[in-house]
Amino acid sequence: MVTKQKLWKALVRIAIISGLLAIPVLIMFGPGLEIMGSTSSSDVEDILYERVDEYNRAVSEIPGLADIVIAANTNPEYLNDADRQSYLATYRRLLGGWEIAWYYHSADDLDDDAWRKWNHWYIEEFNHRAYFGWAENKKFFSKRFIQHVDRSTATEED
Repeated sequence: MVTKQKLWKALVRIAIISGLLAIPVLIMFGPGLEIMGSTSSSDVEDILYERVDEYNRAVSEIPGLADIVIAANTNPEYLNDADRQSYLATYRRLLGGWEIAWYYHSADDLDDDAWRKWNHWYIEEFNHRAYFGWAENKKFFSKRFIQHVDRSTATEED
């Protein structure tokens, strides 16, 4: 028969074992964990520049990707499924940079001037691309970021 005392001892053992299992995880991954407020605006901008550079390198170095991006933004109905997915994945990476900027600005780690500059740049990029890229990618982003993008890019026709 299980008594309260036996149950309590089992729960204590489970808690101790769980705590011991957490130690190797913290040792392995702890140094890479960022603490809110420990990132400077300059650090965030470095991350954003790197994201844009990665996108540009991919478009210029991956064979055929530049043609896919051009086709997606001019005649998306002619993309085959593979090209459409390539475009969406590449564009999602660029949009991810915008969400990073939005997130860090919301956390007060990206100053207002830098945020305005980046947000403006991303809005301009957004406006030069086919809307389907956002429509099909928005499910990958946070609800609040989606609201920000939709508000920021709304036109008078919307």
